[in-house]
Amino acid sequence: MLRPMRAIISGIAGAAALAALAAQEPAPDPEPPQPVSGLVRALWRPERAELWLLCREEDGRGGSAERVRVFDPWLNERAVPAEPMPEGGQLAAEDGALELPVWAGHRLRAGADGRLTLSRRPWETAPRVVWGPGWAAVEMRSTVPLKSLSWRRAGDAQIFVAPIAGETLDGILQRAHLRGLDAGETIEIALPATSWTFPPSAAPRWRSFVVPGVDPAGPRPTSEWPSD
Repeated sequence: MLRPMRAIISGIAGAAALAALAAQEPAPDPEPPQPVSGLVRALWRPERAELWLLCREEDGRGGSAERVRVFDPWLNERAVPAEPMPEGGQLAAEDGALELPVWAGHRLRAGADGRLTLSRRPWETAPRVVWGPGWAAVEMRSTVPLKSLSWRRAGDAQIFVAPIAGETLDGILQRAHLRGLDAGETIEIALPATSWTFPPSAAPRWRSFVVPGVDPAGPRPTSEWPSD
């Protein structure tokens, strides 16, 4: 009688150990967001604060099927809707490119590569670098909340991280400071995307700048951010 009882207890303990081990295993990573493909038409629905896209996608059997994709105002994809795509909106070009007025004066731009971008408003600005004696400030006016940027000296493996902070008197002006720079050296800066995009931008590209010599009592030169 004792041996069967020990076997039962051992079995329970083993099952509990396996359950605990399974609970510790990380959940599988979610599928990465897929670019828009086969875009036919786009519609901004202000009553729902949603952007609806009608797409014609390959069905894997040599044919195609219509699919509706829904996004919130900041291009985060939402669940597939239960209702059909309403009429209206803007037709896409043959390559899937499209431009559509959406909320607060923004325009949605769909590229032939399936990427979605919200245009900047007049009060938003592209990044730029303001140079001082031995320092630089990377600044931009953007509604995208940014946390930090990375920078390094050209040819140097060491990477520095500079926090990005908002200005007290300007809600969307954001700035990061780089210090300890020498005139004439080349530095590289990686800045996260400053516009709302889908899919979210991957690792930012490194941009190169030559540090100018700046007189402490003189003006502060600026460098515009290279475009993509």
